[in-house]
Amino acid sequence: MSETLKSDQARIRHSMLGAAILIVVWMIAGLWLWPFDTSYYGAPGARLGYALSWDFWAAIMLLLGVLKLARDRFFVEGAIAGGEASDPATNARLEIDCRYLQNTVEQTVLLFIGHLTFAFACRTEELIAIPLLVGIFIIGRIAFWVGYHRSPPARAFGFATTFWPIIGLYLFTAYRLIVA
Repeated sequence: MSETLKSDQARIRHSMLGAAILIVVWMIAGLWLWPFDTSYYGAPGARLGYALSWDFWAAIMLLLGVLKLARDRFFVEGAIAGGEASDPATNARLEIDCRYLQNTVEQTVLLFIGHLTFAFACRTEELIAIPLLVGIFIIGRIAFWVGYHRSPPARAFGFATTFWPIIGLYLFTAYRLIVA
């Protein structure tokens, strides 16, 4: 195993640990400090509407990726026609934005399905988790995008910050579906 690989793996482990700490602090602080009353979201339609109204904000991260990629392609010769840019650095930047966009589509789909199912299966007072999960999702997507542009291993913090809460959401929702 090369020293570069070992170094990258160590950076990724530290980034993922940092993400785990942020997620725990974010959720605990949010559950403790959030002043929002979810008691009037008892009906199934109201719960689904609640989840979708928050997921709109998460989808903005997808919209921003599309807008940035479209803008960048518009101003780059070669890329405007669907090809590659003549400058390798510009090509690399466009490729990172494409990868950001692909990963964000994947994560957003998982988030939406998780939130809608969670909203249906959870207790009314547990709906408070949805805006907290959307907030950490947005933080994670920004960190993923910025980190990826710095260096590919630097995207690990952002990836973990979005993906681990989704895993937790799915596990908790599965529990609620089984127990219900």
